[in-house]
Amino acid sequence: MFTLLVFTQVFKLKTIFKMKKVIALIWIGYLSSGVVFAQCNTLDNECAPDLHPYISDGQYYHAKLNGEETAEFKTTFYANETYKIVACGEQGLGSIQYRLFDANYNLIFDNKDYDNAATWEFKFNTTNDFYIQTKLLGGTDEGCAVLLIGFDCHCSD
Repeated sequence: MFTLLVFTQVFKLKTIFKMKKVIALIWIGYLSSGVVFAQCNTLDNECAPDLHPYISDGQYYHAKLNGEETAEFKTTFYANETYKIVACGEQGLGSIQYRLFDANYNLIFDNKDYDNAATWEFKFNTTNDFYIQTKLLGGTDEGCAVLLIGFDCHCSD
């Protein structure tokens, strides 16, 4: 009986120790992801002036990318509106490629065809969903890539 009681107590202690390790790992992961998104949010603020005179759509499209990884974002562009896309990354990151696809994944635009232009303006004739894929081109192997989308508010009309 005593042996069973000791075994049970030891088993409980080992289980508690393992749970604490798992909780610590989860907590570390949570904190480090917060740092990544905080870095991206800071980058959002640095890139925002490049949207001028367009008004931000209020969304922040950002991803921490490694090597050949590609991030994908879905958005809706509305008919007869003019939009501006701004791509930026952390210092030393190199260029960011972004490609615009329609809902059927037909390629509409690739900034790589235009010397990796960081900004580009679009006007759409119809309202549709689109996908924007981003990836790193050169520079460091890992970093935060940010896309900002702005629209012409016709404020001066």
